[in-house]
Amino acid sequence: MRLDWFLLIVVKEIRQISRNKRVLLISLLLPGLLMALVGSAFSGDIKHIPIAVVDKDTTSASMAFIDRLEVIDTFHVVYTNVVDEQQAKIMIREGEVKAAVLLPEGFQSDLRSGHAMIYLYVDGSDPVVAETVGQTVESIASDFSPSIRVNIESDIMYNPQLHYLEFLAPSIVGLIVQFLPTFLMAISLAGEKERGTIEQLVVTPIGGLEILLGKMETYCVIGWFDAILALGIAVTLFGLRIQGSITLIALFLLVFTVASVSVGTLSSVFAKNQTQAMQQIIPFIYVSIFLSGVFYPLESMPAYLRPVAYLIPMTYMNHALRGLITKGMSINGVLQDFIALLIYAAVMMTIAVALFKKKLE
Repeated sequence: MRLDWFLLIVVKEIRQISRNKRVLLISLLLPGLLMALVGSAFSGDIKHIPIAVVDKDTTSASMAFIDRLEVIDTFHVVYTNVVDEQQAKIMIREGEVKAAVLLPEGFQSDLRSGHAMIYLYVDGSDPVVAETVGQTVESIASDFSPSIRVNIESDIMYNPQLHYLEFLAPSIVGLIVQFLPTFLMAISLAGEKERGTIEQLVVTPIGGLEILLGKMETYCVIGWFDAILALGIAVTLFGLRIQGSITLIALFLLVFTVASVSVGTLSSVFAKNQTQAMQQIIPFIYVSIFLSGVFYPLESMPAYLRPVAYLIPMTYMNHALRGLITKGMSINGVLQDFIALLIYAAVMMTIAVALFKKKLE
């Protein structure tokens, strides 16, 4: 191997990259962006977990214990006037809180006699949060009084064994719908442009709108089928239990697939070839993975990042699929997610179709 030829190729590639603004930006900015996102979002501590408190004793001792819960930054006590444990369980099921602490009648007198008890109801659909809640309440109880016994194990709701698959599988299905149809649609349209075949199709009696909608429908079906396939594998091979409505889950997957295909279409409008289309999608993928609550609860993210998370459609899909699959949420529990995804899909599709038609013209 001749060293001068080798160096010549290296210099050529460096010059080529420096002239390609997309590649240059991805090479220089993406590593820093990823590390900043990971460092900011994943602090290592689970904080601000929303919990409810059922105080049936309403004594100075029970209120003092509630004060301990409110002071620690692990918890965010959002409800302190819950009537009973049934209401608390409904709030956990609908995703309003992650846990509920129940202080029974006679808590103060039992505390004095040395055998007080605290009941804890925990949402087990997120194993990491569930374990943190249990450990933190035990620690607070131990510091408050050595005589308090915390009942936890029999009251872990939804995924009582704390299997991580129950937590991760719904998110993986959402990620498949987010990225696979997006990539396939972007690559398909960009490839047509790169080969010049899109212009050949346009001059046929088939209109530009029919071409686009035909392609979008194809990849919507593929994306939706892949999501159902992944969900079926999780159920049959790994024992994932679907607690909620299959119809609702399929509807969410369909709406989100339409949105993802629209994003792929939009990416292809601004790309001259397949490589550029993929380069434009990559940053969107990483941001969606790290800021949508797939691996880390949104409540524990810094306050300045949470608004960004709620601009990402995967955030709503992730919450809805976990609620439907693991907890069997009703339509009321996921209605806001559905509305957000429906608006997102409609806006993305409208923009993508309008820009694509304009580009063809």
